[in-house]
Amino acid sequence: MKIISTCKSCKSPTKLKTGATNRPDLIKEQGEEININCSNCGNNQKHHVNDFQAVANPTFAIIAAIISLILSVVLWNSVGIIGTASIIIPLLIWKQQMSTTAIFNNYRTRRKPN
Repeated sequence: MKIISTCKSCKSPTKLKTGATNRPDLIKEQGEEININCSNCGNNQKHHVNDFQAVANPTFAIIAAIISLILSVVLWNSVGIIGTASIIIPLLIWKQQMSTTAIFNNYRTRRKPN
């Protein structure tokens, strides 16, 4: 899962490097206002935690698909049709990615008045 925000001046997406999987963890880790340096225009701006969106990272699902295809070929010779059940692995990883992004995007915090 990638956590991104849009730059206020150039409107390009900027990625936030964090290990948080939900907004409360992100608030605990970096606070409600997060300073972001745009990689496109170089502006340093404060973004509220609600300005960030989670998007699924397809890299893990692609790696899992490649591994499961190799595993299916190897298991087909020794176990037979049961070996093709390893094709389910990338689907489970993709489902988990979509679930965590939906949880992150659905939870919002209340903005404090200035």
